[in-house]
Amino acid sequence: MKIFKLNDNEKENAKAFVNEHSECVKKMPVATDGVYAFTYSFTPGGIGVIAKIKCNCCGKELNITDYKNW
Repeated sequence: MKIFKLNDNEKENAKAFVNEHSECVKKMPVATDGVYAFTYSFTPGGIGVIAKIKCNCCGKELNITDYKNW
């Protein structure tokens, strides 16, 4: 199994995105049915891994990849 980790810059980018979507999250029901407010996706490539976060309430997605570490 592959484990993907966010570095400090990516964590800050994700935190900012979550804060921007705090109103969206308030509209969601409690996550008891397997539906959560945010989805993280990781796409491995030849020189690095692209990290994205998606708001499952409004559908907006942000690439939070720290390309400086590539």
